[in-house]
Amino acid sequence: MSSWVSGDAFGDWGWRIPFLANVVIVLVGLYIRRGLAESRDFVTTKAKDDVTKVPVAEVLRTDWRSVLIGAGLAAANNALYYVIATYTLAYVTDSLKVPESQTLNHLTIVSVCYLISIPVFGWLSDRVGLRRQVTLAALAAAAFTFPYFAMIETGDSWIILLGMILGLAVIQSAAYAPQPAIYCELFPTKIRYTGASLAYALPTTLVGGTTPFIATWLYSETDSNTAMAWYIVGLCLVAAGCAWLAHRRHVRVTQAAAEPAGGVHV
Repeated sequence: MSSWVSGDAFGDWGWRIPFLANVVIVLVGLYIRRGLAESRDFVTTKAKDDVTKVPVAEVLRTDWRSVLIGAGLAAANNALYYVIATYTLAYVTDSLKVPESQTLNHLTIVSVCYLISIPVFGWLSDRVGLRRQVTLAALAAAAFTFPYFAMIETGDSWIILLGMILGLAVIQSAAYAPQPAIYCELFPTKIRYTGASLAYALPTTLVGGTTPFIATWLYSETDSNTAMAWYIVGLCLVAAGCAWLAHRRHVRVTQAAAEPAGGVHV
């Protein structure tokens, strides 16, 4: 949009156009949601009149561990996303003097690759295993963090683009694609929607929303991206650990759901 509307016009009204265009996406989303049938699990739960009236309270009382596991699982991919999609653009433009038009074109290319890679990695996770793929992607992200910063610090436009594609459209999307399915498996049916929403919103707000500011502050204090790289590596290791804990939590949720049906009481 900034390449089409420049100068004062962009500051006055041009920046509003992408936000207004989101109305179309919202309407499409509502249309799709209205046409989707409820899951069999929810229909069964509703038929048994086992719907929780205050799900937030029950999640925080009985399943707060799952919320923390889900939040830890997503913290790294949130940080990685906003480092690449936000901080990188400002860094290479302001510090390395890469033309802004190039960085915006790079982001457009990466976004198209991302649009394709998400469903591909979603399909792959069904074959590899949800938590196994997240674990491998988190470890790959930890290993790629320092090379990524080395790539963007070259100031070479094509190397920066390659780093962004590998970081976002390959590694980050491999971790992000299975995330909704893992969230669903972390919580029992009657609190699943609320639990998954909390697990998703916490890292998006606390980690994703603050990452560009943390990266900018660390660079201003150290004149280096090393501290930020270690921050991301730490989050990646946390995500790998949470993927392992998510497997154990899923087993417990599955066993608890099966007990009434099998008449097993402990």
